[in-house]
Amino acid sequence: MEKLNKTTDIKSYLQSGNLTKPFLDTEFLKKELEKISKKREEQNLDSDIEQCLLEFVHQNLTLCEDKDFVINNQFSRSAQEIFESKFATGCTDFAYVFASLARQMGIPTTILQTAQKEWTNKLINNIGNTKRHYGHTFCECFLKDKWVLVDPTRSLIDWEYADFLTFKLEIEWKVGESRTFLPYFRGADLGKRMALNEFLAKENKIVKEQFSKIYDTTLVKQRFEKINTPEGLKIFMDEILSYGWIDKEKNIHTATMKDIESFMSMTIDEIFDLKIESCFEGAKFAKHWFDKQNIKTKIYFSRGVLENNETGAKNYPSMHFLLLFQCKDGKWGRFEQTNTEEQGVYYFDNFDEAFSHVLENHKKREKMQIKKYGAEKNLTLSSGLFEFNELKDNLTFDELQKITDEKENLYKKETNNIVNESQILSQ
Repeated sequence: MEKLNKTTDIKSYLQSGNLTKPFLDTEFLKKELEKISKKREEQNLDSDIEQCLLEFVHQNLTLCEDKDFVINNQFSRSAQEIFESKFATGCTDFAYVFASLARQMGIPTTILQTAQKEWTNKLINNIGNTKRHYGHTFCECFLKDKWVLVDPTRSLIDWEYADFLTFKLEIEWKVGESRTFLPYFRGADLGKRMALNEFLAKENKIVKEQFSKIYDTTLVKQRFEKINTPEGLKIFMDEILSYGWIDKEKNIHTATMKDIESFMSMTIDEIFDLKIESCFEGAKFAKHWFDKQNIKTKIYFSRGVLENNETGAKNYPSMHFLLLFQCKDGKWGRFEQTNTEEQGVYYFDNFDEAFSHVLENHKKREKMQIKKYGAEKNLTLSSGLFEFNELKDNLTFDELQKITDEKENLYKKETNNIVNESQILSQ
C-alpha cells in the first residue's frame, strides 16, 4: 500500500462510501459537538473537533456483548443502521460511524483495514485456527495539514502517524503490550454488506495475496540466504519477527512477558516457522546469520532486579541477551534488535569500545531500576555483563536461571578475590 501524503487526492476521502453515507442533520450534529466542546473546555480537555467527534460516537454507541447479535450483524450494516441500533459489533462499526460523521464535518477520512502480524503469519503457514480474522479497523484523517491515524474504537489519535512506514503499525495496545498491524486495504468503506463467513473468506484471501511473499516460510528462508549486511539482517528481523516465545508445552505467547517462567528456548527452524523471538531467540537468530558469514561474534547476558532467594522477596525476572560482532577491518559492532530503546547496528573502533558502550547502557538501566525498586526490601541487583555461549535449544527458564546464576556467582567470587588481593597489597 502507498503511503498517504499531501499529494493524495484528499477530496476523494470527503466522499461517502456505500455504507458510510451521512445520516444526521448537519445543524443538529454541529450543536451536539458544540455542547461536547464546551463541556470539555470546562474540564480542561482537548476540545478540537476530532476529539468531540470521538466522544459523540462513544456517547451513542456501546460495544455489544451479545455473541449472536455480533455474528448476525457484523460487517452487514451501514453507519446509519449501526448508529440507530446503539450497538457496535466491533471496530469496523465504530470506524464506519466516525468516518461518516467526520466527512460530514468536512474532515477527509479513510477506512483502514489491517491484519495482526502474528496471525497473518499463522494464516499463510496454516498454523492453528486460520478460519478467523484477527485485525483492527482504523481511520486516517487529514487534520492540521497532515494525515493522522485515528482509532475510533479506543478514541485515540496518533499525531506522529506521518512518520510511520505503512508496511506495519506498531501500536501500544495496553500497558506492557504492543501489537503490530499490517495495513492491506484503504477506502471509503468495505463497499458492500457482507455476512461474517463472506467477510472471512474475502478478507483472508486478500491478506494471503498481499503478504504471502513476506511470511511464507519457504520464501522467508530464501530471502534470509540473500542477506549480505548486518543492516539487511536488522531490516529482515524487524519485518519478519514479532516479540514472542514458547513454553514447555509448545504453546505460543506473543507480545507479553506474562508467565515467562514457563519459557523454553526455540530451535532456528521454530523461529523461522513461528516468526517470533524473545531477546534470547533474537541473539540466537542473529548469530545464526553471522556464523554463516564466518563473522566472529560474542553473546552477552545481563539482567536487572533479581529475586533474593534467601528472603523470598518479590520477583522481577528481567533478562537481556545481546550480540557483538567483529568487522572485516578489525573494528567491532553491536547488533541490537529486541531492546526497543537501543535498537540498531552500532560500530566501534575496537572491542573495548563496543563492550564499554553496552556496559554504560546497562548501568543506566540499573540506576533506573534502583530508583524504581528502591522501596522493595531484600532485592539484589545484577552484578554486570557476562559472556554467554549456551544458546541451546529447549532450554527452560529454570535452566537458564541456573546457568546465569553460576556465571554471576563466579563473577562475584573473582571480584571479591581481586578486592582482597588489593587490600593485602595496600597493607
